[in-house]
Amino acid sequence: MTTPVPTTESEYVHSDDESLPLDDATTPSDDESDEEPRDPDEIDTKLLDAEDFVFEQNKGGLDVSLYGPSQASTKVSGILTHAGKLVRIEEEGAGYLHPSFESYHQTRKFIKNPDNAYGSYVDYEDALYFDCEADPAYHHAHPGTLTIHGYGLDCWDYVEETKYGLAIVRRGYVDVEPTPLPGASVKQLLRRVDDLKKRRAAKFGIYGESQDYFVEEDTDLRQLIGDGAMSGVVSSSKDIHGSAVALLNVLNRSDVFADLTKNPCIAQEWNTESAEDALGMWTFIYQMIITTELARRLATGEAKGGSSKFSRQVLASLIIADKWMSNVEPRMTEGLPLPDAREVSPQEREQTEGLVALSEEALEDEEPELAAQFLAAALALDPTNIEYRQARCCALISAGEESAEVGNTEAVTRLYAEGVVDARRLTQYTPNDWSAWGFLARAQLGRGAIKKCLQAWEQGLTVAEAAGEGEEFKKIIRENIGAARMGLAGEFLEMADISDPAERHRGMNEIKEWDFDILGNVLKWWSNVHAQQEEGLVKLAESLQWPYVDEVCGRITGLFERLFALQEEGVSRSVHDWLFGLLLPGNWFADSIMTSLVACTASLSKIGFSSSERPGLVLPRVTYWRTSTVLGRVLGALPGVKSVNGWVGPCPPVQIDLDFEGEPQMLWVDVGATPRVPPSLQRVLFHDPVAFNEEGDEDAATYATEITDPGKWTIPKPPARDDRQYTLKSILLKPTKKNESSFESEDLKCNAHLEFILSKSAPEETSRRKILARKLFSHAHEPPSKRHTVPLRTSPVFVVPPKCEASDATGHPIHTREAGEYELQTWTPGDLVDDDDFAKAELGDLIVINATGDGAETMARAVCALRGLTAVIRIPQGPCYKCAVKATRGLKMGALIWCN
Repeated sequence: MTTPVPTTESEYVHSDDESLPLDDATTPSDDESDEEPRDPDEIDTKLLDAEDFVFEQNKGGLDVSLYGPSQASTKVSGILTHAGKLVRIEEEGAGYLHPSFESYHQTRKFIKNPDNAYGSYVDYEDALYFDCEADPAYHHAHPGTLTIHGYGLDCWDYVEETKYGLAIVRRGYVDVEPTPLPGASVKQLLRRVDDLKKRRAAKFGIYGESQDYFVEEDTDLRQLIGDGAMSGVVSSSKDIHGSAVALLNVLNRSDVFADLTKNPCIAQEWNTESAEDALGMWTFIYQMIITTELARRLATGEAKGGSSKFSRQVLASLIIADKWMSNVEPRMTEGLPLPDAREVSPQEREQTEGLVALSEEALEDEEPELAAQFLAAALALDPTNIEYRQARCCALISAGEESAEVGNTEAVTRLYAEGVVDARRLTQYTPNDWSAWGFLARAQLGRGAIKKCLQAWEQGLTVAEAAGEGEEFKKIIRENIGAARMGLAGEFLEMADISDPAERHRGMNEIKEWDFDILGNVLKWWSNVHAQQEEGLVKLAESLQWPYVDEVCGRITGLFERLFALQEEGVSRSVHDWLFGLLLPGNWFADSIMTSLVACTASLSKIGFSSSERPGLVLPRVTYWRTSTVLGRVLGALPGVKSVNGWVGPCPPVQIDLDFEGEPQMLWVDVGATPRVPPSLQRVLFHDPVAFNEEGDEDAATYATEITDPGKWTIPKPPARDDRQYTLKSILLKPTKKNESSFESEDLKCNAHLEFILSKSAPEETSRRKILARKLFSHAHEPPSKRHTVPLRTSPVFVVPPKCEASDATGHPIHTREAGEYELQTWTPGDLVDDDDFAKAELGDLIVINATGDGAETMARAVCALRGLTAVIRIPQGPCYKCAVKATRGLKMGALIWCN
């Protein structure tokens, strides 16, 4: 059955501060009343005074409402204000304990609203559902609970997940018409990364920029995404909104770019040059560049996000690109990995000599490329032979020159590239031989890399001078240096003479891109945050009282530097993500950080990775649970348990009901299949029990007199102190039938049962006289301890409201006419385990659970999971009883758990 939803958000709007309505139809006529007629002005004055009086009684109380969804939007918001104030209360979330944990939250907004936008302006980023946990105000500091704002997000997630009868529901994916993309070379990508890193602090398109600035930006963008992607979308080089839409169209292409929300690890997309089912390094960097270009335009306030094209896929890419540009630094080291030296057998020596002889014959026949092939075969047998490598360098350069003479561009590129690689290795074998640098310079010149040619010749001159070479050799080197300098200056002058700014900019970029040519070098990626990340993982282990802190500390400390120096192997993808700080917020972050913690714990090497979306981790003496699971929400009430980065722990150990021997003590388990309790989002008309003329037959003057009578206002009494003790005795996990005999290939799917013992609390006072007096006025016989087994059949949500601002320390008062709304029967958690008692409790519109006993909150949460009740939890620092009841009704929840 689909719950009806309002058509507009305004239909939800109501306030306890609305003016009390006047109903002339209920005013007695002269014929119907024996009293003297009253002055209407006097009655109006009394009603206004009554309204002011009621206002003062309610001032500072909590006004809680849910807004949404509507037929136009899936968004649901939890709104919280203080009565008498129009400003929403900004609730503080649980926060974070270390800078590395900040990525758990989505803290940056990418679309800048127009400067003249109203406070209620909602852009496409605000209207897009991404992830509940990513919001900093989602979790309350009380473990396992949400804020009121967070509950609105949780309801929004439910609507998105279940569709809720709305045809518009989608999780933010967009289909676009593909256009041909020009692609980009490696050096083009690295040059653009460098440009964007340098421009991160600068704003895009500041007023007063020259026309050439916008032409250059337009040129760079067209080089990235092509004219086709911008055709019909971008009207001019200054059209920031149009270029943002064009970028959105490209980023939404699933045939080219990755939807990072579907990948558990970002590393699998970019930590390799080529891989199946992954982008590979260069396509990933291409995506990061295009995404950063979009972010620059969205930050201007002139791009509105491209309407519905601002998708979940785009937002995920924006979050990662922002971190990648900040955290990751490309570092290029000159030199290549050298082949290991090997002992050449007599037979192999004979073969290599034969191959060298064939190469010499090929050179005599003016076939240098064939000679290079014979020498390559010889080097395969004797990889460290310097003479063979020198000969091959010479052959490749000669072959490149011949190909250039006949205009074979493809062969020129290939041959000179091979020449650069061989010459680079030659400079590593013989760094003090200037001729090796000469080979490298000639190969680079053949590729058109004049600047790199110049650098090689300059290094050759340094080597020749240090070796005391003759002036004849040094003169040759200096002549080549001069020629390279003239060639480089000629390139710049040629580009500077071009009148077309777009063509000139392209030419200058081509010259600059040689600085980012990686041929003959090794490109490695440095993490600017690795020290912080390593420290953060240890901080997580300490904060969760991880049983293996020493193992984690020993593994993670200095791990990145060892990895960068190629001294470390076998680093998992999740740890790689963690070291670079490349994690999506919310659910993705929570999964990745716990996976990294397990991966850095040698004692847990056999359990592998979790296969479920919301896992729990069972260890011999302790357990950890995701905050979004029923066990995470119920066990969060236990003393000493913390909520950190989406995990609740340390929690008590569990018993697993398995039919075979060798019960596992360390494994991932899945309790996430427990059905969540649906929120109540049906529109409820505003009901004010204090309102004038509610029954339609009340005299205005009588109402005003009655409502302002202080004697008829009282503070409602909260539940009395429960002197029982509620002890969690055991947690039993019962595997589902599907996998009750296997847990090796996937997480063990379980249902949870909690056993509680109820007993009388030990007396706080030890005085014999007081104990005797208590016995005299208590029952003759203490009831025996009771045991209750509570199966967790559903996964409810628990919300903790903030403190209200009552003028009286005991809370806000109520009028006698609304006493029935707050004089509610209370039930202990033990009562509600009984089916008959629960049936009686259900007859009311709200179940108040007395959780003032020692340990009662945990059992109260468990009972809500048993009965499918969402609940407001009033903690000692929370609101008064009246406001707690109002908040529960405002959120349309089934229960109020009152803790003292």
